[in-house]
Amino acid sequence: MTPQRQREVIAEIDGWKRHANKPLWEKEGCLHDGWAQHFLEELPDYLNDRNAMAQARSIFTDRQKEVYAHVLMQISGEWRIHDWKLDVPQAEDYIGYIELPPAATYLMLNASAEQQAEAFLRTMGKWEESA
Repeated sequence: MTPQRQREVIAEIDGWKRHANKPLWEKEGCLHDGWAQHFLEELPDYLNDRNAMAQARSIFTDRQKEVYAHVLMQISGEWRIHDWKLDVPQAEDYIGYIELPPAATYLMLNASAEQQAEAFLRTMGKWEESA
């Protein structure tokens, strides 16, 4: 999945839509510095801006937060959850309260915006494997 494609998919999930007649992106009710900002020429730089990723994650349900945490742990370090797969119906059996070792917590808190973006897209089922 190219970086530009990642940005576009995250932006669409985050509520941005391509303007029908102009090379702009628009979002209903978007505020920037207290002012209404409905149009952007460039999408937020999700892959380099952890604040933009925090905004995108604000839509998560409690269940999605759990899935995201597990996926981010797998992406950001060597932490693995045995037998846990996102694509099996039994995934709920593996998701729930777990006690994180300090190293896993550290990796999650220090994950790059790029790692957060991949975890976000995988959580939402929108990650596309590169050919």
